Amino acid sequence: MGKKLYVGNLAYSVRDNDLEQAFGEFGSIVSAKVMMERDTGRSKGFGFVEMGTDAEALAAVEAMNGHSLQGRALTVNEARPMEARPPRTGGGGGYGGGGGGGGTAVVGRRRLRWWRRWPQRWWRWLRRRRRWSRRLLSPSPRPRSQIKSSFGSFFRFCAPRSA
Repeated sequence: MGKKLYVGNLAYSVRDNDLEQAFGEFGSIVSAKVMMERDTGRSKGFGFVEMGTDAEALAAVEAMNGHSLQGRALTVNEARPMEARPPRTGGGGGYGGGGGGGGTAVVGRRRLRWWRRWPQRWWRWLRRRRRWSRRLLSPSPRPRSQIKSSFGSFFRFCAPRSA
């Protein structure tokens, strides 16, 4: 039997010192830790207790497994080593998916280098730019008489007056 014990089904209000007090009567405790959520700071509902010797750990498992702590029946086992997780993949993201790595992008089954991709992006930018400029240069919704400009007022004075 190992010295480190897994304690599950803990109430969310249980803290490290509560575990130390509960397991302290079975021998010396090296450490007691309740796992907390990083974002909320709330307990995850399980923790670990490290006992001084194997005999103390065995006594604690036999006595505390199924025992009630703050209204919940505890699950106490010998802690197993954490399983190896596969490495994280993915990521990239933002600005068109990260660029494809190494200056290439997959288009269908063919890979395009950045210098072949650049004209496509440039033309797309130009089309959008033309669209924006058309919106800016579109006729004003106000009547011509309400537009304040020195050019319009000049012609108003020079135009022949109707009788």
